[in-house]
Amino acid sequence: MEDKKILTTSQGTESVADSDTQQEKRADSTDKSKKEMGNARVYVHTFAEPFTYEDQTYTKITFNFGGLKGKDATSLEDELAAEGRYVISPELSDVYLSKVAVRASQPTITFDAMEELPYVDFKKIINAARNFLVKSGL
Repeated sequence: MEDKKILTTSQGTESVADSDTQQEKRADSTDKSKKEMGNARVYVHTFAEPFTYEDQTYTKITFNFGGLKGKDATSLEDELAAEGRYVISPELSDVYLSKVAVRASQPTITFDAMEELPYVDFKKIINAARNFLVKSGL
């Protein structure tokens, strides 16, 4: 069974055939993309052992990457430039990803504390930031 759609363009109106199957595939694909993106927007990291840095102990940190704004991106770039660091490919830069994670963290963790994390925890967190960037198409 086919649905007929009317497509209006600047050159006029035309009828376009579109099968139910094609519509369902597009809907499934869109739903899957939204679900995957939703999973990438928030990452909750639970430490195997509590992590303490400068009298602050962390057992769990939530990273709300989806809550970041444009001003986070521009201030991050300014900060990196002030440090003399220039990033060609953000999704491959541990420093860039760390700074993205710092901005998304709740409770807030500092960049210095991020650098002191155990290697496994550090990599899991920046991989979540990378996952967010990649799935967002950024």
